[in-house]
Amino acid sequence: MENRLPEKLTQLRKHYGYSQGDIAAKLDIPVTEYIKWENGNTIPHSSQLSFLAKLYGTKIDVLIDNTAEVVFRQIQSLDDSVTIPFMSSVMPENSSAEETKTEIYTPKEEDTAPLEETKIIDTQQFEPTVTNVIVDEPTVESPVTQNRKEEDDKKKKVTAWILGGAAVLIALILFGIWKLNNKPEAFTVPLSGTNRLAVGNSYVLYIDKNGALQTKGSFAETAQFRDAVQVSAYEKHAAALKSDGTVVSMGGIDTSGWENVVMIAAGRDHTAALKDDGTVYCAGNEKACSVSSWTGVKSVYAGNGITLGIDGEGKVLASGTDVVNGQTGIRKAALGPSDIVLLKTDGTAAVFSLNGKNVFDVSGWKDIEEITVGADFVCGVSNSGQTYCIGSDETMNYVANRWGDIRYIASNSETVISADRAGGLHGAGDNTYNLFNESENPTPEITAPTISLATVTDITFAETTANVTVRWNPVAEAEYYSVTVEPQISAGLTNTQITSISIPASALVSGTEYQVSVTAYPIDPDQYLPSEPATVKYKYNAKTIQLDSPSNIKARIPEEGVWRISWDAVKNAESYTFILDQEEPVVVQDTAYDVHVAESGLEDDSVHTISIIANPTEPVSAYTSSEPATVELTFRLNRFTVSVSFNDPGNGSVELSLPAGTYVLKDLLSGELLPDGYRLADPDRKVTIKGDTYLDVSVIPEESEPRHEQEETDDPGKEDPEPEDKEGD
Repeated sequence: MENRLPEKLTQLRKHYGYSQGDIAAKLDIPVTEYIKWENGNTIPHSSQLSFLAKLYGTKIDVLIDNTAEVVFRQIQSLDDSVTIPFMSSVMPENSSAEETKTEIYTPKEEDTAPLEETKIIDTQQFEPTVTNVIVDEPTVESPVTQNRKEEDDKKKKVTAWILGGAAVLIALILFGIWKLNNKPEAFTVPLSGTNRLAVGNSYVLYIDKNGALQTKGSFAETAQFRDAVQVSAYEKHAAALKSDGTVVSMGGIDTSGWENVVMIAAGRDHTAALKDDGTVYCAGNEKACSVSSWTGVKSVYAGNGITLGIDGEGKVLASGTDVVNGQTGIRKAALGPSDIVLLKTDGTAAVFSLNGKNVFDVSGWKDIEEITVGADFVCGVSNSGQTYCIGSDETMNYVANRWGDIRYIASNSETVISADRAGGLHGAGDNTYNLFNESENPTPEITAPTISLATVTDITFAETTANVTVRWNPVAEAEYYSVTVEPQISAGLTNTQITSISIPASALVSGTEYQVSVTAYPIDPDQYLPSEPATVKYKYNAKTIQLDSPSNIKARIPEEGVWRISWDAVKNAESYTFILDQEEPVVVQDTAYDVHVAESGLEDDSVHTISIIANPTEPVSAYTSSEPATVELTFRLNRFTVSVSFNDPGNGSVELSLPAGTYVLKDLLSGELLPDGYRLADPDRKVTIKGDTYLDVSVIPEESEPRHEQEETDDPGKEDPEPEDKEGD
C-alpha cells in the first residue's frame, strides 16, 4: 500500500499556512531533511511525529495509518452551541430544547491556526450568572401551602440526587477517555533512510519504500527479518532492527534483552547497536566490542573486528583499530576488508588503509550522501543520485558509474548493489549468487580500448631530512598516477593527479634499495588503457645533519650539597649526554644536571672538566649527535660576608668571606687579622655561618692569661648556639 504520510504532511502544512522552513524551524532540523519527509524519501522519528500531531491537533495514528483520512480541526463560533446528550436523561420531560443546550464561548475567527496558537479566553472578564436566589418574605403559610412546600422540597432533593449521580458518571466517562488518549506511547523506530540496503557474501537485503523486505540470492532468515525497519550485513553475518527497538542477529550472537535501539551494525563476527540514549550495545568479537565507555554516539558501523561510532560533534570513536580514531568532521562511515571510508560533513570523502597499502583517490568527489567499500573498490552517491565508483575492475567501474537517480548503495567484497529512488535494484561485479538480475540490469557492451597511455619517463628523487620527493614527466591524456614501492613501506601512498609524490623519510630504511613504479591512468578509460608501469631502482640513504653543540654552559649551587650544571637547548635535540671529568656518561632529557657534592667528592675551589653532547630523536632521525662541548668549571662553595668586630682596642674590625659551615675562632682569626699585641680571649669558641654574619670577638693583651671556657654552653662537646649578632639569610 502506498505511503500516504507525505501527502498528509503536505495537506496539513498548507491548510495551516506554514512553509516547509517554518516546520523545519519548529522541529530544529534542516529544511532539506523535512523536505525528504514530504517527498517520501525518509520518515520522521516517533518523537517528531508526536510533535507534528500536537501541532496540527490530530493523532499519530491518523498520520501513519494509510486508511485514515485527515480531518481538519474546526473551532465553534459564538453562534454555535453544543448539545450534551446525557442531559436529556436527567432533565424534566417538559424542558425545552433551549434549556438543554450549553453555550460555549470561542473566537469568531476561522480556525486556520494550529493547536499551539489557540487563544486562551480570560474567563474573569465575564460576570457570573446568579441563579436560584430565594427572597424570603414575612408571610403566614396555610397548612395546604405548607404541605405543598414539603412536597416541592422532596422533589428538589430527588432532582439534586439525580443530577449529582449524572455528574459523577460524566466524570468517570471523561477520565476513562483521558486515560485512553494519554497512555504512554510504546517505543518505536520508524522506517528511514538508515540501513535500508545490505549486501552479504551470498545475499542482498532491501527494505522497500512500503517497508517490505526484499531479498536476492540465498538468505535463510527471511521469516525473522520480515518486519525489520533496518538491515545490516557483513559477509555471512546479518542483523535486523525491529520497529519496537529490538534486534535480531544471525550466527549465534546473543542480542536478547537489547531494547530502545535506533541503529544497528553487523560486523564479520559481532553486532553493534546504538541505543536512543547515545550508548552502544555490542556482542561477539571482544576486540571490536570495547565500547562500554562510549557516550553521545549518533551513528554506529561495524567491519572485520572493528566497531566505529560517530558522536554528535562528528568525532570518530573506534574499537579494534586506531587508523581513524579521533577523526573529526565526519557524518558516516563504511568498512571493507582492507579499507575504511569516511564521509565528511562537507560532502567529501576520505579512504584509510587498514593494511598500509595504497588507497583509491576520492579527493574529487563532491556533495556525497552515501558511501560503500569492497575488497578492491570504493563507491559513493551524490545528493543528485549520481554514482562514483573507483576500483581495479574496469567493467564494474563502467557499469556503476552510469547508474542514475540512486538513493542507497551497499557492497560486499566483490559486488556493489544500488537502489534507485523508484525502488529498482541494480548491481555490478561478481554475480555468482545471483545478487542482481542481469536480464533487468544488463551489463553494457563495452568496447575495450586497445591503446595504452605512454609510459611515465624521467623519474627522479630529491631527499630532505623529512621526505623523499618522487617526480616524473606528465603523460598526455592521463587523469592521475599511481605510485608503488617495493619492499612495501609503512606509509600508504594515495593516487595523485600531479606529477610528484612525497614519501615520509620515517617510512624508509637508510641503505635499503627500493623498486619504485609509476603508472598513468587515463581520463577516458573507454579510449585508453593505463600505461605500463615505469619502474626504477632507488637506494635510500638518509640525509642527516649534525646537531649543534650545546652552549652557554655554567654552574651554580642552588642548594647545599648540589652543584647544578646547565646549558642552552639545542634545536632538534631530544636528549643530552653529560660527562664529568671523563667519568661514566649520563644521558639526561633536560638542559641541566645536578652533581651531588658528597657522592662526587667535590672540594671547594676544585677545577673540573665538563663535556656535553646533544643527541637526536631515536631510533630514526634525520640528525646525528653533536660534537661534545667541553669547558672547565671551578667548584666553589657559596660564600658569605662575616664582619668581625673586636672589643679592644678601639673596637677594631676585619671582614671575612666564608662558605657556610661551623668554624673555630682560632682557625679564622690569627696573625695579621688580630690587632697588634692582642690575642683571642676565647680561641676555641665555635661559630656557625649560614649567611652574612656579624661577630663580636673578645681579644686580650698577649701577656694576659687566656680564658679556658666554652661560650654559651655547659657541654664541652656541644657547638656554640647561634650568635645573637645580626645574621644574613
